[in-house]
Amino acid sequence: GYSLLNYFIVNQLQVSRVKEAKMCTLSYFLHTLGLLMLCSSVAANKEPLANAKYKNPKEPLEVRIKNLMGHMTLEEKLGQMVQVERVNATTKVIKKYFIGSAFSGGGSVPAPNATPEAWVNMVNKIQKAALSTRLGIPIIYGIDALHGHNNAYNATIFPHNRIGEATALEVRATGIQYVFAPCIAVCRDPRWGRCYESYSEDHKIVQKMTEIIPGLQGDLPRGQKGVPFVAGKTKVAACAKHFVGDGGTLRGMNANDTVINSNGLLNIHMPAYYDAVNKGVATVMVSYSSLNGLKMHANKKLITGFLKKKLKFKGIVISDFLGVDWITTPIHANYSHSIYAAITAGIDMIMGSSNLTELIDDLTSQVKRKHIPMSRINDAVERILRVKFTMGLFEDPMADHSLANKLGCKEHRELAREAVRKSLVLLKNGENADEPLLPLPKKAKKILVAGTHADNLGYQCGGWTITWQGLNSNNLTIGTWWLSPKLGFKGLTARDYLAIRSIFSSSDTVCTLQSISVLRFLLLKLYLKTFCTSSPQAQSSESLFKTQGRRQISLSFSVVTAIQKDEGWCYIGCFGWSKKLVREESFFTCVACNKLMLWLNSDDTGTSAFLGFDTKVTKLTGIEASEAAHIVVDTDLPRSLADIVGSTYTFQLRLKDFNFTANHQTFTISLIFPARELAPMPTFAEGVQVPEADTPGSYARLANTCKVAEQATTSDVSLPGRLAAAKEQNTPKKARTTILTAVKNTVDPTTQVVYNENPDTSFVNSSHLDYAIVVIGETPYAEGYGDSTNLTIAEPGPRIMENVCGLVKCVVVVISGRPVMMQPYVSEIDALVAAWLPGTEGQGVADVLFGDYGFTGKLARTWFRTVDQLPMNVGDPHYDPLYPFGFGLTTKANKQL
Repeated sequence: GYSLLNYFIVNQLQVSRVKEAKMCTLSYFLHTLGLLMLCSSVAANKEPLANAKYKNPKEPLEVRIKNLMGHMTLEEKLGQMVQVERVNATTKVIKKYFIGSAFSGGGSVPAPNATPEAWVNMVNKIQKAALSTRLGIPIIYGIDALHGHNNAYNATIFPHNRIGEATALEVRATGIQYVFAPCIAVCRDPRWGRCYESYSEDHKIVQKMTEIIPGLQGDLPRGQKGVPFVAGKTKVAACAKHFVGDGGTLRGMNANDTVINSNGLLNIHMPAYYDAVNKGVATVMVSYSSLNGLKMHANKKLITGFLKKKLKFKGIVISDFLGVDWITTPIHANYSHSIYAAITAGIDMIMGSSNLTELIDDLTSQVKRKHIPMSRINDAVERILRVKFTMGLFEDPMADHSLANKLGCKEHRELAREAVRKSLVLLKNGENADEPLLPLPKKAKKILVAGTHADNLGYQCGGWTITWQGLNSNNLTIGTWWLSPKLGFKGLTARDYLAIRSIFSSSDTVCTLQSISVLRFLLLKLYLKTFCTSSPQAQSSESLFKTQGRRQISLSFSVVTAIQKDEGWCYIGCFGWSKKLVREESFFTCVACNKLMLWLNSDDTGTSAFLGFDTKVTKLTGIEASEAAHIVVDTDLPRSLADIVGSTYTFQLRLKDFNFTANHQTFTISLIFPARELAPMPTFAEGVQVPEADTPGSYARLANTCKVAEQATTSDVSLPGRLAAAKEQNTPKKARTTILTAVKNTVDPTTQVVYNENPDTSFVNSSHLDYAIVVIGETPYAEGYGDSTNLTIAEPGPRIMENVCGLVKCVVVVISGRPVMMQPYVSEIDALVAAWLPGTEGQGVADVLFGDYGFTGKLARTWFRTVDQLPMNVGDPHYDPLYPFGFGLTTKANKQL
């Protein structure tokens, strides 16, 4: 290795000083000079680091790479080949192992509902640690961005047909430079849980969609075909994945074996990689799956022989998360063998490890013992540095806040809305072409919106949204509007506050203004006062739990009800782990509804306490939850804040089917709180402009107000003046829309929209409806959790279709990541729409349902009749689909409706 050569040079010089007489001989002088000249091309250790060529952006790229590698020790090279999860990317780890890359796994965020500033600060902290090492090699930070910047709160979630330029800007807004996208798999079996990450069963469509790569990275300069390229700080490095054949596994099982001959592999699964490499993709991720029995992470013939040599790919080949560990079964069974197999196969960067120290030590040992040749290490490091230099990370490694306003911006939401309109596929429209149901009339007496997916952003977005497995809630993004009045809140009454706040709040609104909690002041004193009784229904003395020295568990699913007896405030909400419920020395008790509560000891042992249906405290260990728990409103809250004035409303809260495991058991919590009555509110002061809340029960956010509010006074300004100032300074931000909200936004003001998630036949019969919109589909999933043997829609979806469509004209909108079983229901449905996973912009669905735009989408996948036919793809001899590949009815826009 280079370090041995350096040692040999220094040793020769030392010997030469001792034996000066020998140095006078011409033969010895020429021998030493020749050796120095030979080694100087690969080892520039005598060059002062301050003047090193790799630091000079004017030097040619390959010169900079070669120069930096000449300065690197073996340890520094191996560190570049390791990518660690952000929670492990501590300053100590980065400095000790010279780590080259960090990443966020699905749902791994700096804090719940993290702002762009929080993301940037986290990335910069990691970057500063890397820059403080001897050579100052910057890290590259990666994240999944499957359909927009899907890990980030308030990001635009596009349909699962990614949009490059907008995604790059939103990712960069959070300081991240690298995305694990696009997935260019060719899904040949919809039973695969990652089918929605694939563009099509047809490789030609997948090849066309590699155009996402220049969207993410920038257009490749002329004459630079096949070389990794990233065009500055508004672009990100892309990752073509998963190499190769991941969409063709047996029975569609995730990470299973793809059994295929070389012609099938090269003609179906490989073509998109030709396009990706030619377009300058920076990285390629290897698949968990096997090919004809051989794990792809150990497939030297395809990784090195085909991808690197035949396709001449010069970027980084990265493993999938723990992909090296998974080479053996069981996982990590023979890690030394797995490391050897992966690195010699051609993997340049290892994403994640079950044991980082073991990985570094074993890899170092195998190189020093020459089991892994130094040439393989140099090839990997050269590729990693090439991407980093190309991205400009050495010149501009730190992120800033200049792009923060791009996250979830209006332009990107409009782009997503357009993508929704164009991706919807109309599968049925009436019994014949002469009597179509769509487009729907906007003006009607009464219409029904029903279904589990009609008012759920989490279902619209699917997996890989905020968390790895997605969410069952609308709390993916900032709510329907926000106001940031600079004139503060001190001295406001609850009634005053009603005029500038929506009904519910997300966790990041918790702040203290002169000892007045905004959350307590608004949500609880005003709306939930009836829950806060002075005499708790539970036996509080038996369920006291000391909070001092503890912090809330760092999972966002924590839902808490508590009462602080000395003040009489009731707390209900999702709290971030850094938030304190009550004063450190206070006690709390679970009252009234006996809510779920999870706490983590401050020593991070994982021992927790559960306050359940009774007053007993049970110790739990090994807590895991696969979904978020949320309190939802189970009633007809007012459509706007103004409607509350002078009216009485009855409301009910519920926590539905929250599952978690602990003590090797599974717990399911479903709570319905007693119905409560919200008393009439007094009228507002004359002239007060009450902002609209587009969605009942929507989340709202008070942005950047705590600091300015604490410094503000209200004595010199009336409430109308404060509201006017707030309205002038802040433009309300339109919400991401559920389909229910989109329908309400679109229909004529005189049309009555009735929402019932799961109506029975008596309700439908008695409602005198003109027509119904039923929205059902799959619940979120990711990777192997989405593998399905039957592809059926779970109840109550089929029952809703039967109850509604059997009695009234209906259009069924299917929210799914793939074709699902629909043949049994088609005859009862008047119109059928495949909406796939439309993301946050449900308004795009209403745009075509009501004829503002026409249906134009075509099926990129075959819609099967029964799962017994699978796998079945266009061109197969047994091809007999319910709806064939390329099918899609069209309608014309009619903006007069």
